[in-house]
Amino acid sequence: MVGAVALRAGRVFMARRGPGGSHSGLWEFPGGKVEPGEGDAEALVRELREELGVHASVGALVAVGRDRAVALWCYRCTWEGPVAPALGQAVRWVPLDQLGDVDVPPADRATVQALIGDRTGVW
Repeated sequence: MVGAVALRAGRVFMARRGPGGSHSGLWEFPGGKVEPGEGDAEALVRELREELGVHASVGALVAVGRDRAVALWCYRCTWEGPVAPALGQAVRWVPLDQLGDVDVPPADRATVQALIGDRTGVW
């Protein structure tokens, strides 16, 4: 699994998981599965285009998180244009100083900790 960490003006972009699936209602770094034959960056660009309607650029690895079922590789991302969630999920920009209070799935926690530890908000 791959996830996007987009940071602007001391805020990080997050999406809320829809009802009915695992971790429903929790906030996550958007992204998804890496398909056979794809690299992480290619998969993340595809997932962000499909889920949010944006054309993303993928940068450095921020953190790798795990739970019992998945490993989540989260990368710094930037994009241009407005976000248009294809699945109707809620999205928001979370201030870094409030990120520790956001309910996230277990695999996202390593990235939250990495971001909280980066008090400058600049990578």
